[in-house]
Amino acid sequence: MADIGFLSLPTELHYRIFDYADAQTILISVRRTCKRLKELADDYDRFQLCFSWQLAMTIKSLVRVIRSENINALTLSDKLQKNTINVFFSLFDKHHFTRLSSLTLVGIHDCELA
Repeated sequence: MADIGFLSLPTELHYRIFDYADAQTILISVRRTCKRLKELADDYDRFQLCFSWQLAMTIKSLVRVIRSENINALTLSDKLQKNTINVFFSLFDKHHFTRLSSLTLVGIHDCELA
């Protein structure tokens, strides 16, 4: 009888599991586990990111491993740390968010969107 382990599950089942994890867990913890999980995390295209208070270093570490076309929901907030939106868009090209279906801006003024 063959051993059926987590890594042998179909890709779609891994993605369904990823749907319940936050981006940092997938990109920083799961991705570093083995080559197969790195490939799955790199190809996962349903990330929901929330940058409401993260330090610029957290944003920068995620930008190194996530492609903007793999993000489908994004929340940006300047409530607790000013310039979150400026840091974010200095690292990501807003034209590459081709799968983005939800964008939430909290505490961001119109003048910051220019």
